[in-house]
Amino acid sequence: MDAQQRLEALKEKLGLSEAQVEKLKPILAEEALAMKALKEDSNMLPEAKRETMKQSLERISAELTPEQAEKFKEEVLNRKK
Repeated sequence: MDAQQRLEALKEKLGLSEAQVEKLKPILAEEALAMKALKEDSNMLPEAKRETMKQSLERISAELTPEQAEKFKEEVLNRKK
């Protein structure tokens, strides 16, 4: 899933406003680049990968309402299962 697809999915699942969409666009674009780099760097430690993902999730959550952040957290946890 690319950054645009992820943004559309989040918009639909969380009911994002247009202002939130605009704020999340650069965050998701950066995340996509970081994820690509993580996949390509076989020498990166798992802890570094987790930290990179944690930072991205925190940046996304910061742009959400409390209700949206809770739904987002649930979505992330369900994805990990």
